[in-house]
Amino acid sequence: MSNEKYKYEERLVAYIDITGWVAVTSTEELCDEAKQALIIIDKAIEAISADDIKYGLYSDALLISMPIQYGQAICSIGNICRQLLAIGFLCTGGITKGLCYHKDNRVVGPAINEVVALEKQNKLPRILCSESITCLSQPPYINSYITKDYFGRAVVNLFTATNGEFSDDQNREIKKIKKLINKNINIFQKKNDLESKKRLEKWIYARALMKSQIAIRSEPRKTTSFN
Repeated sequence: MSNEKYKYEERLVAYIDITGWVAVTSTEELCDEAKQALIIIDKAIEAISADDIKYGLYSDALLISMPIQYGQAICSIGNICRQLLAIGFLCTGGITKGLCYHKDNRVVGPAINEVVALEKQNKLPRILCSESITCLSQPPYINSYITKDYFGRAVVNLFTATNGEFSDDQNREIKKIKKLINKNINIFQKKNDLESKKRLEKWIYARALMKSQIAIRSEPRKTTSFN
C-alpha cells in the first residue's frame, strides 16, 4: 500500500472536553442529557454547511477540523459550547491552526498535539485560542468571535450577537443559562469538599465570562481566511 495518501494539510482545529460527559454516559442506555448533547453537536456541524469538515466524539472529547479557508467558522465551536451549557455541560478546550492528517477516525499531527495541550492546560470552562489565530483577536473580529477573559486570555465568544442585537430566542437561551449557572453556584457553595470547591470555581468563572460576553454587542460579521 502506498504511503503517498498520508500527508499533512493545514487545517483549523477545535478540541473540547465536555465536563460531566463520562457520568451521563455510564448508564446501560443513553440518558436524555446525552441524547440532547448529541443532537446539539450533530445539528451544529450540519449548520456550518461546508465541505471537508471532519469531526469525532471520543469519549468526552469533541474534535473538529476544517480547511483554513473557512476562517472564523472554527469559532462555531462556541455555539456548540453555549448550547451544551444550556443543558448543564461546561466545556474546556482550544482552537488552533496547523498541520494535521484527519481521515475518518484517524487524526494526528502538530496541530492536534497543540490543541490537546491547550485543553489540558486549561482548567476553566473556556475555549482558548492559540497564537496561530491571533488575527481573530484584533479588529474587526475581536468581540465578534473572540473576547478576552479577566485573565487576559483570548477565548472564543459563546454569546455572539448579529449586528449588535440578540434575537428573542437568544435572549430566552441566555435567561435559561443564567438560571442554570446560578443554581449550580448555589449548590456548590453549600458544600465544603475539595471537588465541590473546584466545581464552584468553574461555575463562577462561567458566570463572569458570560456576563462580559453578553455585554458586548458584536459588530457586523466579516469574513476572513487564513490562507
